[in-house]
Amino acid sequence: MVADIILTKLEHSVIGVESGREAIDLVLMDLQMPQLDGYETTRLLRKNGFSKPIIALSANAQNEVGEACLAVGMNGYASNPIDINGLKELLDGLKPPARSHA
Repeated sequence: MVADIILTKLEHSVIGVESGREAIDLVLMDLQMPQLDGYETTRLLRKNGFSKPIIALSANAQNEVGEACLAVGMNGYASNPIDINGLKELLDGLKPPARSHA
């Protein structure tokens, strides 16, 4: 809910879903969702050609989590509590995900 308010104030649209299977056009990806977690959801989205930015959002602030997010094709990682200035910088600096040529 906090992320929704912050992103709305930053003039971004927000679409909330209950699970990764419902994800269509997300900017923020919860890492711990039922059915498919954020990592697997991102893998499937990227495999199916989804090229819009995906930013992980989690209470876990460990560096390994951020590295794992980038490894599956996310564009960035933000930990809770959300730092509005840090999130704005992350959103402003988004680059397309690296494409695998395998």
